[in-house]
Amino acid sequence: MTRVKQAIREASEKLVLEMAIKLANQAKLLAPVDLGQLRNSISVATKNQTGIELNKHAGEKAPPLEQTGLKEAEAYVGSNVEHATHQEYGTMYQPAQPFLRPAKELVLDGATAEQVMKKWNAEAMDRLVRSER
Repeated sequence: MTRVKQAIREASEKLVLEMAIKLANQAKLLAPVDLGQLRNSISVATKNQTGIELNKHAGEKAPPLEQTGLKEAEAYVGSNVEHATHQEYGTMYQPAQPFLRPAKELVLDGATAEQVMKKWNAEAMDRLVRSER
């Protein structure tokens, strides 16, 4: 591999990791906290790294994210605890408390906090109105 290709590959991997860490940190700020397991489970995995320590908060811990299927310059950001999906999307008994999708909009899409709050509050109100019908 030429030096130029190697430099481009390394820079791409570094940028993906930096963005993934920013996304995970924003999701941690937005995640609902009871015992801390959900917040502490939000992590980043790349093809070459997993179990990246993103916080030292007290609370339950979860195992690192899987790296299966990742290619160069790709990253997984998320949680591997079962209730993460229930929090993000809600259930028939519990309203959604999204944290990953709003974090993505703030970090990757460049939305403002006001735009994100308006969107997710409107979605929550729509779900509430539909459930009362």
